[in-house]
Amino acid sequence: MGKQRTEVRCSACHAVVTQTAQHCRRCGESFEEPSCPNPKCGAKHGPGDRFCDKCGTPIPEETPHARKTTVQIEEPYLLGGLAHLLYWAIGGGILASIWSTWAEFQRIDAVGWGRKDFHPAGVVMQRMEDLKTALDAVSIAWICMAIAWLVIFVLLIIWAWRATKNLQNWGATVKWRPGWAVGGWFIPVGLIWIPYQVIRDAWRLVPVPNEPPPTRRLGVWLASWLGLLATLVLRQSTRLAEFEQNSLSPNSWTRSTWWDFRSWVETVSYLMAISNATWAIAAIGLIVTVHRISTRQDEFAALKQ
Repeated sequence: MGKQRTEVRCSACHAVVTQTAQHCRRCGESFEEPSCPNPKCGAKHGPGDRFCDKCGTPIPEETPHARKTTVQIEEPYLLGGLAHLLYWAIGGGILASIWSTWAEFQRIDAVGWGRKDFHPAGVVMQRMEDLKTALDAVSIAWICMAIAWLVIFVLLIIWAWRATKNLQNWGATVKWRPGWAVGGWFIPVGLIWIPYQVIRDAWRLVPVPNEPPPTRRLGVWLASWLGLLATLVLRQSTRLAEFEQNSLSPNSWTRSTWWDFRSWVETVSYLMAISNATWAIAAIGLIVTVHRISTRQDEFAALKQ
């Protein structure tokens, strides 16, 4: 958890009291040790004493009196600051996806999308430079997106771990413990549902007064998670659609190989454009999800203080 602090509490009602308090401010119990039943003695006795150690008077069994107890309190993680870093990272990923989409359409245009005539020499001379420029733009956009996704991935894992740790500290029965909030992202099959359930519980298990858990649904997170999974599927589809480019040397291009090359570029570029659009929509849902959960947990942490 976060930082630890020490509190002095009443053992009877658990209210926070000061070190010098003689009575509890909430229940009124005295923190003074009980006195000997012998009015002529007045000696103090401690818990469990059966006889007064001054006069020997028997001490009747009684309800234990209140005492001041010192407890260590683990402060919950406040998620707002980390959430803002996530917003910036996700925003950067969305901008990179827009750039990537633009570069993909530049690549489609560079191979002569829509041309009916085939002139190998002319295409090579006129379009190869445009194609090289478009491919460079696509490569740079992919690198930027990969960096953005890596930052988002790391921040989201830390954020999910802290949110789960907060739930555990508040006594909620979590489906996946904090260790799974990290490890669940690295399990090939478990990746499909464990991170989704971890973040879902970070919303619905916060003990909000007068709101039973079954009604605490966060539909935007389900939609966002399905969008993220669809993005992964589309990205993998672009790999399956890759063409054997080694056979497409400009010196050996024919009408058939050129059209095959165009078909490959269009297929891959359109799949990438669709995956970019899917990612951008899912990313907006992720921002909303992180914001709502962070706000709810931070408000509850403030209420607990």
